[in-house]
Amino acid sequence: MQEEKINKLGPIMRPLFKNVKSLFKELIQSEVVLSFRKGPAGKPEELSSILWDKAFGCKVSAEGITEDGLFLLMQKDGGIILSGKLLVLPQSNIEELLKRDKIDDESILDAQKEIFNMMVGKLNDILMEKVNKKMHLIMGENFIVNSGDPSFFSSDKEYLSYVANVKIAGPVSFSLAIVMSEELADAILKDLGVEIEEEEMEEMEKEVTVKEEEEEKEEEERPVIKIPEVKREKGEFHVEDIMEEDFPVVQIGTTVWDAFLKMKEYNKDFIILVDGLKFIGLLTMADIRRGLSPFIEEPFKEYCREQDVITKSFKVEWFLEKDVKPVPYESSLEEVLQIYLNQDSPYLPVCKGSRIMGVITHKKLIQFLTELLFDMLRDKLIADSSSKISSDEARAQA
Repeated sequence: MQEEKINKLGPIMRPLFKNVKSLFKELIQSEVVLSFRKGPAGKPEELSSILWDKAFGCKVSAEGITEDGLFLLMQKDGGIILSGKLLVLPQSNIEELLKRDKIDDESILDAQKEIFNMMVGKLNDILMEKVNKKMHLIMGENFIVNSGDPSFFSSDKEYLSYVANVKIAGPVSFSLAIVMSEELADAILKDLGVEIEEEEMEEMEKEVTVKEEEEEKEEEERPVIKIPEVKREKGEFHVEDIMEEDFPVVQIGTTVWDAFLKMKEYNKDFIILVDGLKFIGLLTMADIRRGLSPFIEEPFKEYCREQDVITKSFKVEWFLEKDVKPVPYESSLEEVLQIYLNQDSPYLPVCKGSRIMGVITHKKLIQFLTELLFDMLRDKLIADSSSKISSDEARAQA
């Protein structure tokens, strides 16, 4: 019976997961591939396979139907990736702060609440559009799920679930689950009033997966240099078009040697200095090397003395000299260029308030301006060609 209900809910779940994919893509500004399948069903103890270690959970009530009819669950890795964008720090830095107890699971859960809130909004939109305009979902408690512990479910209820696998550009992937009580499922199916065979549901799942794989392949085959035609046709500019979002970050109090190693790990010649989540400044490789003795590395290592080794423990903030002005996240292209021309640095940190969002490099800026110039020249050539053809046709008719 539960299997049949899971299949019949297909018309609701398919557009929901499609909307969730769009939400994640918009949130992290990266390609997302999402596929979903039927998950476990039954009493709470039968849902253990989706009770991941220290996952994030959200309880949702359906107004007038049930107070604990819906649960959203997300693996911790996924929560860190998505919450990291709301906390405005690179994922690697979030993980580092977690290890150093500078930020805990509860802090990430605060940002995760907003993600769950957006997901509930997407589900609510689907229900109101396809089922019943009066059906309204209300987000409740957010919590951390401990592996194998189903205590947040009602022990006297049975549930059905769907599990989605989310892949983000690169090797990053995580799972999320939507768990629904039979009570809520029955209420939805009563208003939905449709029959869907199991084979059709499987075909729908295959169709979604194939489509996403095709989109991912198309994205991989695109050239490295891309022209954001839609935005430029509308005359719009967005700072994220030209900023890098994967860059090294260190906290105040970090040693210059650790900062040096992190820059080499990222293959960057700059590093961002923060205090908690607040942007403090930007240091270049030249700044870092100024704090390190040249005798700690080859070819001078054989001459290294105790006082040279001590330089490794110097604090990175001691060598922060340049006052690099951040670019506000909402800046226009003219404002970005003005800031770039008025300061002696090939790197421009981008901040939303006091939080670092990205870094605009000299290379990225020149590439963007080159593409923009190419766009303008191409449009001019097309316009000139059209004008010449029109003139020739007019002379021929005369």
